Amino acid sequence: MSVELEIDESKVWSPEERQAYLDQIPEMSLFEDHILEGDVMVDAMMALVEEGETAETLALKFKNKGNKMFADGKKFNKNYYSYALKEYSDALAYGLKALASPTPAEELAKMDIDEPIVMTTLMATILTNRAAAHLALKNYGSCRSDAARALKYDPKNLKAIYRGAKASSLLKKPEDTLRYCAVGLAIDPNNKELLALRVDGDRILEEQRVQRELDAFKAKKAHAMTDKFRKLCALRGVRVGRGVLDDARVKDFEGKADLDEEGVMCWPVLLLYDEYGQSDFIQSFGERDMFIEHLANMFPEEGPFCFWDQRHDYVASQLVVYAAADVVPAFSTPEAWHVALSGAKESDAMESARLDADEKHEYKPKVWLRVSPFCKLFQLLTHHQYVVPGIPVLNVMVRGSKQEASFLEAIEHRVVNLEER
Repeated sequence: MSVELEIDESKVWSPEERQAYLDQIPEMSLFEDHILEGDVMVDAMMALVEEGETAETLALKFKNKGNKMFADGKKFNKNYYSYALKEYSDALAYGLKALASPTPAEELAKMDIDEPIVMTTLMATILTNRAAAHLALKNYGSCRSDAARALKYDPKNLKAIYRGAKASSLLKKPEDTLRYCAVGLAIDPNNKELLALRVDGDRILEEQRVQRELDAFKAKKAHAMTDKFRKLCALRGVRVGRGVLDDARVKDFEGKADLDEEGVMCWPVLLLYDEYGQSDFIQSFGERDMFIEHLANMFPEEGPFCFWDQRHDYVASQLVVYAAADVVPAFSTPEAWHVALSGAKESDAMESARLDADEKHEYKPKVWLRVSPFCKLFQLLTHHQYVVPGIPVLNVMVRGSKQEASFLEAIEHRVVNLEER
């Protein structure tokens, strides 16, 4: 079953009415930049005049209904604020219709109206009141937008100025808060609400200034640390790329390897025991340390054994270490290091180049290094096929176990032995 809607053509805007509406749109005002596109929430073109009413009287009627809903929101339930928004939006639609195609004065004079209607004043009130409803619902951007629209109709509307200032303050935009306050206090120098908001704006402005200085200091420090890390790696012939493992320890410690008091470069290293879904994190693994030194401390021959080691076969002498070789592309420029490790902004061109490099790298055959326990970390880091994926990540398993057999089958035995030298 279909329903056909018949529209009374006499109540739809004519081309002349439409042009009249466009002609009456004000020029850009002081707070024009706060008006949100598409935030009118009405389609004025389709606002139809109900029988026995004019656009002016309907705008007033729906404004009053919105006021009632807003008052009920204060008294009973905040859901009424949403209902108030709907009424104010309907009022705005009829207000725009009335401005574009005013009812003749003699016709309005015949109607029973409790209060004279001045459309610019009414429009400012409707928008100011809708801004209050948005403010109550924490729609701060829309509140500010309606306040700015209201000021186009009434530049001295203190309620609109206050609501624009309040929404700007809640959006942590102190410059805009102070702009509203300056306009309002020029009209009413003793306005307590605006004076309080001006103090608030000055406070937020100072807090943001301090935060910017702190952020700049942190960025400068991060840049210096990354530069130092990059140069240390370059001196040793160590290649580094982005971390790919979704692990907080990788994200928190990539780029943090540094020299100790003896000039030895110490690295954070993550060890994975996939058989049991467990892991260990060594925060300072010296580049000259042999793998067996750490394994012997963590997995002594006579125990104690890890709580997850059900068979008690995770002892240093039985363990084998694997490392994925070039799992990620190495950083090729200082800018790439800083984007990944210092938090520097990545340009569109750099991002495009990085994504292309990542895509090409996906097609490269992957190789794993079987690391002798008597190798030093330095030997792994400087291997010509190895790229550090954020931080060194090692897969540890029991030699000859089913876990190792399954692992080797999965990687198609693409393994290169890394022996001590």
